Amino acid sequence: MRTIFPAAGLLVLLFAAPLVQADEKTVTAYQLSYEEQEAGTEAFKTQYIITDRFLRINGLSDDDGFILYDDKTRTIYSVSHFDGRTLVMKNSDYKKIDINKLVNTTYQSLADAPAISGRPVYRYRVSARGQEGAVCADIQLAEALLPEVTRVLQHYKEVMAANQVTNLHKTPDEFRTPCYIADQVYDAGEYYSKGLPILEWHSNNSLKTLLNFEKVEVSPKIFVNPEGYKEFNLPP
Repeated sequence: MRTIFPAAGLLVLLFAAPLVQADEKTVTAYQLSYEEQEAGTEAFKTQYIITDRFLRINGLSDDDGFILYDDKTRTIYSVSHFDGRTLVMKNSDYKKIDINKLVNTTYQSLADAPAISGRPVYRYRVSARGQEGAVCADIQLAEALLPEVTRVLQHYKEVMAANQVTNLHKTPDEFRTPCYIADQVYDAGEYYSKGLPILEWHSNNSLKTLLNFEKVEVSPKIFVNPEGYKEFNLPP
């Protein structure tokens, strides 16, 4: 995978957002803008809006719906405006495995890469053991950039992993390759502990590039699920 760097000019952000209070008209948040592409699809833009409690993911408009993560309750809500439904995914305990038996992980400085907001750029790469050339994940990140943001993003990935693991029995054995297990099931976002990804490639051929980030003021109402929608709990 070739090395790609985002355009210069990303803003420097210095402090974390406060908790959302019901009587506040606005709250401070970080808005991260991405270009994403999944296998067989055209590239599309997404926005991640993050406080120290909430994460909201939506397209440039939320006409179809959005994803909301509450870090206090460790719960993910996937909201669909199309059918007025909300899928609820709660955190759960699951049996962890030694991923290092399946994959190798390397973490190297990209010495020629320009710094992002004064932070050096590193490459975090995961590859399957015993399978030369089988790359599971290739991530470039700005080391120690926005730890208040990456903390919430890592917790979100942990909840996603918990749900993927508890539903692994539904996946036929022939699809359970080392990369699938490590990157699509047990991926709990360990790389977020290193810094903020600026480019992510994963073994399902998804690609995500950070375009910009900035501090914004948003309404607390964007972190509230729509009233009257039917909720369905994803079974563990």
